[in-house]
Formats: sequence, C-alpha cells, structure tokens
Amino acid sequence: MASPAAAPAAPTPAKALHSSKKLRWGSQGSSVEKLQSALNKEGASLAVDGKFGKLTHGAVKDYQRDNGLQVDGVVGPETRGSLNGGASVGGAGTSVPTQGASSSSSSGEAIVDAARTQIGASYSWGSSKPGVSFDCSGLTQYAYKQVGIDLPRTSGQQVAAATQISKSEAQPGDIVVWPGHMGIYAGGDKVVDAGRSPGAVTERTIWGNPTFITFR
Repeated sequence: MASPAAAPAAPTPAKALHSSKKLRWGSQGSSVEKLQSALNKEGASLAVDGKFGKLTHGAVKDYQRDNGLQVDGVVGPETRGSLNGGASVGGAGTSVPTQGASSSSSSGEAIVDAARTQIGASYSWGSSKPGVSFDCSGLTQYAYKQVGIDLPRTSGQQVAAATQISKSEAQPGDIVVWPGHMGIYAGGDKVVDAGRSPGAVTERTIWGNPTFITFR
C-alpha cells in the first residue's frame, strides 16, 4: 500500500522588523535592510542596501499615507507593527521598548560637544569644513555625523526628515529651527549655531519663537 503523500510545507513567513529603536533618515544596518524588503513587498522599488536615505524616507511616508498612519517618515512602533501585520516585535518577539533615556541623553550631549568643538569657525553659506567654516545645516549635519547619524544636507531636508516636538520635549542634541536657520539645542535657553550674524559658530541664547525637531 502506498504511503500517503506528505503534506505541503507551510510557506515561510516574512521576517518581522526587529528593532529596539526608531528607524529614520540616517539609520543604517540590517534593520533597515529588513525595512526596505518589507516596503518592497508593499510596492516600493528600493535597493536593499541598509541605508535609510531619501528614497527609503519617501517610501515610508507613502506607506504611512496609504495605511492611515502618521506621515512623518519615521518607523516607530505603529509603522513597524503595521508592516509586521499588526504586531510590533523586538528581537525576541516581545513589544519593542523605546530607546533608553540614558542612551538618548548621552548621544545628545555628544552632539552638543561636537558642535561646540567648532565654535569660532566662520560662517559661509554652503560650507561644511571642520575648523574652517560652516553654514547652519552644515554644522548640524557635522555634529550628528560625529555620533554616527547621517543627516541630509540642507535645512529643509533635515526638517522634512525629523519629527517636530515641543520645547518642553526638547533635549540637548535636538535641533532648533527658525525660518531659514537652525542650530543644535544645547539645553536651557542655549543653541550652538552657525549664523550670518555674528558670522561664526557661537553658543548663544535662543531668540524669538523657534520650533524644535528631533532625530531621536
């Protein structure tokens, strides 16, 4: 008597997005590769290179818009959960914790320290030359680069890639934004920025009514 045919193997489920922190413009690594693969299954056409840049940012926003999520280009628990089929999971299949406050704080202080090393460099539009000259977004990009975070180059691109927060939510290392200008929030009422006036990188008191953005 012939043996019964073996049951067909169950399809292998897609890998879930395992990450313990938000993914955003500048993120890199295997978590971004999994994100890009997941977005491609939803209709995107991304290179799976592990680099969260302009195209991945745009694909995330398109996915968020199509699925009724907050359209901010940041992959947090809600977007990750949606891509995972409704369950946001961490490395062991548990709920994803937010980034630890101590880790965020230490990175923020390192960003401020990096900006402060350039105090005295002259202001020059379009420049990003350590020890020589910067414009406002060149300085913010440089400071973040020192802690391994790649920001887009211009102020408009940085604002578009970040998440807006209130002043009460701001932490050292976040970014202070005015129309056409930005700088590194140093805590309290201080900002480190490269401005046309006084024409150099300085640390000074925040003025007016700026907005605040974060890449945490």
